[in-house]
Amino acid sequence: MRIGIAGPGAVGLFFLSRFIRKDNSNPPVLLGSNKKNITRLRKKKIVVTTGTKEFFINPQDFLISAKPASLDIIFLAVKSPNLKNAILNSRRFLVPDGALVSLANGIFSIGQLQRCAGKNPLLLGAVFAGLDRVSSSEVVCYADWDSPVIVLHRDSLNSNAIDLARRALESAGLPFIFHDGRLDDLLWSKNAYVAVLGPLGTLL
Repeated sequence: MRIGIAGPGAVGLFFLSRFIRKDNSNPPVLLGSNKKNITRLRKKKIVVTTGTKEFFINPQDFLISAKPASLDIIFLAVKSPNLKNAILNSRRFLVPDGALVSLANGIFSIGQLQRCAGKNPLLLGAVFAGLDRVSSSEVVCYADWDSPVIVLHRDSLNSNAIDLARRALESAGLPFIFHDGRLDDLLWSKNAYVAVLGPLGTLL
């Protein structure tokens, strides 16, 4: 499975660190409209600390791309104001039946986002943990567990996308659950969680 991550912030780098394989097979692809900014990440090793574990991102462990690729799934780790453009820009990197997974905070028009995704299925979810890029080469997860808890909304119309997300997260050893209730409840729960961590984060 070929995996992409859109967004080189704390959440994006966390996911990047977990999708790296020891044998360097199918290295994850970091996507971005500004290739120059992403290229800077390849000049130094990045450490991601989660709970009691440390994960390292070496420059040779991942790929960068600003051109169309053939990815099976892309995790969108961008701020909610940038989510619409991220979806539109990421579609060209996917295989025809590839899936998009949004992990953005905030409240947005779900219908509009799904229209942006076109024929590619879009899963909406959240990461229930505080992640912070404390320096250019360090990301810290403020949680008592060894990994953030990932919650994805289960949409019966997106069975293929659900299977792709499940396989990707399981291969990385990332704990996750599926949410079978109303999507609005999941998004508001995440906003309440973020508001406790930092009120401004709720809007982003």
